Amino acid sequence: MQIVIPLSEQTINIEINTNKINNDGKVVDIDKTFKINILFIIFIVLVLLTMAAVALSIYLVIKYLKKDIYKSKVNKLLRDYDRIIVNGKISIDESQYSNKIYPESFEEMVDAAQTLEVPIYYYEAIKNEKCFFIIVKDNTLYKYRLTRAFLEKNPNNKIEKNIKEDK
Repeated sequence: MQIVIPLSEQTINIEINTNKINNDGKVVDIDKTFKINILFIIFIVLVLLTMAAVALSIYLVIKYLKKDIYKSKVNKLLRDYDRIIVNGKISIDESQYSNKIYPESFEEMVDAAQTLEVPIYYYEAIKNEKCFFIIVKDNTLYKYRLTRAFLEKNPNNKIEKNIKEDK
């Protein structure tokens, strides 16, 4: 409510601004209510933005903590043994080899390659699922298989044991 009393006039005319009086006879300050509504809306928006930021942070942490075990293992082998591993497409007819050896660990493949003084051939049979490491020497074929399924079942094995090759 506002009362205006002019001091410069001899006759005093008092005006009462009744814009802020509602029908119940109560004074309502529109500006104060408007300010409270704006602050409440800003608060809600900030709470929603904070919740979205927390959800995004949790998603990113989970994404980066859960590494792809297959890719990390293959990349580690390729990086650690790049001096003896050769990448590429290989077409080998396994039926022409009378001796086929399936080592139980990659370390055995490395030992065989160093002993025989031959490279280990690497190729990916199914992208991001299955790869082979092969050594060919005379009439003997050494073949080591690494699969995503095996690594996911045995994530704690440092040196994974190979499962016999499907025929």
